[in-house]
Amino acid sequence: KADRIRNALNVIDRFRFLFGLPDSIDRNINSKAYDIVLNDYKKAKSLFADTQVHVFQQVMDGVHGKIRAFSRELQDRLLEPRCPLNEKKQLLKYLVEFEGSPTSDPAWESLQKQQEKVIQYLTKSKMEFKGKLLEFVKIEQIKASRVSHKENSISPLFNQVIDELCDTVTQSLPDYWSLCQAYLDGSLFPEVKKAPLVHQDSVMSPPSTPYIIPERQSDHEDDIHRLVGEVMELLSSIIRQYCITMDFKFNSEKDVEYAVEMVCKAQQFWTPPTVKRIKMCVERLLAINITLPSVM
Repeated sequence: KADRIRNALNVIDRFRFLFGLPDSIDRNINSKAYDIVLNDYKKAKSLFADTQVHVFQQVMDGVHGKIRAFSRELQDRLLEPRCPLNEKKQLLKYLVEFEGSPTSDPAWESLQKQQEKVIQYLTKSKMEFKGKLLEFVKIEQIKASRVSHKENSISPLFNQVIDELCDTVTQSLPDYWSLCQAYLDGSLFPEVKKAPLVHQDSVMSPPSTPYIIPERQSDHEDDIHRLVGEVMELLSSIIRQYCITMDFKFNSEKDVEYAVEMVCKAQQFWTPPTVKRIKMCVERLLAINITLPSVM
């Protein structure tokens, strides 16, 4: 029994790096030492990826689970609107290092999720505005009054929703566009060194197992323009629906007619600041060379 205990202690001491890795990962994640986490994870995979020892497999399963959970945390952080651009680029690089493989593209998956988040913000602003407008209409109908040509409370409501929509786009799309360009030019991916040439019968030739250089990001160039275009088209459609065609889509036709009447009478008050705000939004996007759809 003493020999078994001694042998077990020797194994633990010999492979203390692996057995201590789960706690080390937690500690370094908490201290934001992500480079150490990455280096330790790479080292563990290179040493124990193909191990047949059951206890080592169990430890590695736990390590893989921690890295998957950490990758989800990185994805969530990337979706935060106030996350700085430089931090997003670094987080994406970590994500690629942790999760990238010949069959997966975590950077592209993250870019898709970030675009979906912007769409959600725009849609939320649209629905909140529709609810506030309908509430305003109901209140005015109860008062049985008509809006005069002087400024009324519906004007700030229009100005508020346009500000929210434009702020969402101008605060998120420039950074998103920069991330997309970094994805396309390959700067989010780890550098891959060319394999050295070897001598075979006095002829220089590559080794039997060549390095794989990630190039599939170029396949998504059209997809990136489509994702950006979808954001701009949604913004345009909301502005057109509520500020131009006044297609409010209320269930009651009476509510629609009343809303159109109020909006038209107050148009001289909310139109100038709204046009100015939209113009500023477009200029901000043009400054970073985002190609806008024709509807803008």
